[in-house]
Amino acid sequence: MKSFLIILTTFFFLTTNIHSQFRKTIWGMSEKEVKAVETAKFSDKIECKLFYEATVNNLDVIILYSFIDNKLVSSSYYVTETHSNKTEFIYDYEELKDVLINKYGEPDFDDIIWFADLFKDNPEHWGVAIATGDLAYQSVWENEKTLIFLSLQGDNYKISFNVVYKSIELKYLEEEKNKAKNTDDF
Repeated sequence: MKSFLIILTTFFFLTTNIHSQFRKTIWGMSEKEVKAVETAKFSDKIECKLFYEATVNNLDVIILYSFIDNKLVSSSYYVTETHSNKTEFIYDYEELKDVLINKYGEPDFDDIIWFADLFKDNPEHWGVAIATGDLAYQSVWENEKTLIFLSLQGDNYKISFNVVYKSIELKYLEEEKNKAKNTDDF
């Protein structure tokens, strides 16, 4: 009976006008429900996180689903693509940003942040500036259900490029979990 309810619930989500918050999922889904609708290659499960491998917008990514109390609270694309010329990541970032703009409109926050000026006047080295932590790109969208963070940054010659989706309604679960963890540390 339980599996029938999951199938029925999944069918309802996919056949109504409810818009998914990330891929084919909606916030609050259980791990089992997410597994039922995710078509990417399953990679791993660690604690309350599911990992998948996929290609999105011609970029290799790891898809991460995070759960608290068996409720989907956030999801992410972690770009695993590599480039010998680090400046190529800026082009990838701009392409992903265009896709997100087409879907969600102009970002509520959009910034290029320079932490050091060494490469600022030399655009062909901006990829190196990102890898060293001297430059970061960030864009943020918010709708009634979801916060979306697109970021490209680096440190110690390692690039971090991701898109993070977070439930606004279930944000309190993450806050409670973090508060409990911080309290446990003392």
